[in-house]
Amino acid sequence: MDNSIADPIPGIVLYNISEGIMATELSPWFSRWLMCQELTHCSTVLEIRDTAGKIPTARYVTAAGAALLNLALVVMPALMGDWYGFSTALSLAGLVIVRLYILRACRLGLDYNTQMDPKSRDAMNKEVKLFVTLPSGKFVTVKTTTGIAQRCLLTEARP
Repeated sequence: MDNSIADPIPGIVLYNISEGIMATELSPWFSRWLMCQELTHCSTVLEIRDTAGKIPTARYVTAAGAALLNLALVVMPALMGDWYGFSTALSLAGLVIVRLYILRACRLGLDYNTQMDPKSRDAMNKEVKLFVTLPSGKFVTVKTTTGIAQRCLLTEARP
């Protein structure tokens, strides 16, 4: 098994319109996320901001729904005496827990990258407009800050 998912996608170019900078490699997670979005050819604008530790309520609702579903997947085979199904459901629940841990570590890595030392805070909070072109010919405008662009979108956040 290789680690090709962590490699940047070729053909994606980021233009920092505000500062006159061009980058040919974006963070792999951001590149793959952009490729999965339904972008229009001329009107997609993303605004990326630091929420400073605020967790959306939808994440709790989703986690509760997933927990109930996994609980049902574990309990139903046990009640029916299907031990093969029970062990499969337990392993699936374990994989979900491991995936949650990995996602949490990646989110904490991104949060750490958005934190700045007080000396560079003013320079990193400057508003910038980015123009990103994808290999499919679609493009997107991104409004964000210099710190998020440099520390999160261009470099990989390591957990």
